[in-house]
Amino acid sequence: MKRVSVQYLLFITLSVVCCFSCSKKIDLVPEFSLDGSQPLSTLEQADFVLTGAYKGFLGDGYFNSVPTAVGSVLQPASFSGLPDMMSDDLVETFEDFPNYRKMTEWTYAADELNVQITFANAYNIISGVNIILRDIDAIATADANRAAKIKAQALTIRAMVHFDLLRYFAPNFDRNSDVPGIAYISTYDATAKPARNSVKECYDNIFKDINDAITVFGTTSGSSGGLSKMNVNVAYALLSRVSLYAGQWQQCIDASTRLVDEIPIADMNEFPLIWTDDSQAEVIWAVSFQSINDGTPYENVFFARGNKSLYRPTLEIDGLYDALNDVRYDSYIANVGNFNGIPHAPRLAVIKHRGKSPASPLEGGGFVDWKVFRVSEMYLNRAEAYFQLGNEGAARDDINMIRQNRIFNFPVATETGQALLSVIKTERRKELAFEGQRFFDLKRWNKTPVDRCAETDTPSNICSLSSGSRAWALPIPETEMNANPNMQQNTGY
Repeated sequence: MKRVSVQYLLFITLSVVCCFSCSKKIDLVPEFSLDGSQPLSTLEQADFVLTGAYKGFLGDGYFNSVPTAVGSVLQPASFSGLPDMMSDDLVETFEDFPNYRKMTEWTYAADELNVQITFANAYNIISGVNIILRDIDAIATADANRAAKIKAQALTIRAMVHFDLLRYFAPNFDRNSDVPGIAYISTYDATAKPARNSVKECYDNIFKDINDAITVFGTTSGSSGGLSKMNVNVAYALLSRVSLYAGQWQQCIDASTRLVDEIPIADMNEFPLIWTDDSQAEVIWAVSFQSINDGTPYENVFFARGNKSLYRPTLEIDGLYDALNDVRYDSYIANVGNFNGIPHAPRLAVIKHRGKSPASPLEGGGFVDWKVFRVSEMYLNRAEAYFQLGNEGAARDDINMIRQNRIFNFPVATETGQALLSVIKTERRKELAFEGQRFFDLKRWNKTPVDRCAETDTPSNICSLSSGSRAWALPIPETEMNANPNMQQNTGY
């Protein structure tokens, strides 16, 4: 059995076996220790467990790329760096140690450690919020407004983490698909051995949790605690993203519109400051990395502290930008030589997440907030949904809004039909580059093949992923298959 450990200011996955076979012990230190099978008795306890869930996003296998404990293995940054490393936006360099090569060459099997870490940490977060949702109504009378905020945040977290798991482990994203998705866990049970729900059932549960969260947020007053905490805008941003994957186009438009009407898009002056945390313009929700002790979200791509470009931008994505006029280019990519006092010959590197408030135009310490949702994504989600519903004029307007705020003397979008769809996809790739989106976008676009074969300066020997490959869906970890007789493996593993 695996012990689920939730600490105040640190949520730790103690091993990489899955969390379905858990003990009931929940540690909350230094304040108290409690048994997960016993109900929470105060809102303070619920808040501590919620803090633990947020810290799970900083933990092994979610948005973190470095170990959170002495002696830990390197972490995959499963939902920050890894989806880009698995795509056609990044390619391995000779500066890399081959820690992630099985992932980025798509040769992983059920015993792959990075897959196990991804699976285990996500379900560990879910276990924590399920404890909150089990008990919160019974302790709400002490402060109904505070309890409602805790409940709404827990619902949003549960929906988001399940959706992130679905993105990796589901064979497809079809809204009504009856193929196995993931096990959607909505109750805390340390002895549970659940089967996988269908993709349709997963969507049903995700949408229910999001809509329940929106309803509960609507009963609250006052802030939930800044951009590092879930609020109703985060729930709508998640609704927009999930609806895009599910092909629920009008729902995607409605959720996106609520946000673009409320939150201004960053202009060309503000935009570069987002990436050093000197501006929060257009940020809807960010996971806060406040020191190197919290870890770093993207150092498995560019290790800023050691001046190592482990994965560099591909020539293809580098060539998509107007390097002179597009403010995104210098914010995302640079030819980096000497850096942080460490000499190196200039080479292409991703500098987007190099660190907070650098002392020079390039240098940084690697820890910087991970921007999970931005208003720009809402424009891009809406543009794609408008196109799918035949409203090409509105889709062009959204693309032009992005370009107007990113490119000097921007080219006005005038395309129609499939040419417009290509523009929408390309603008999305450019805007959301190196934000953990590309692999999943290719997957939802009918598993668009990955082709990095034009790259020659790389130790990687496998450069393409076909649309028919098993690797579009990660394997269910071997540890889970061995522990849970009800679990079904993905085809091909």
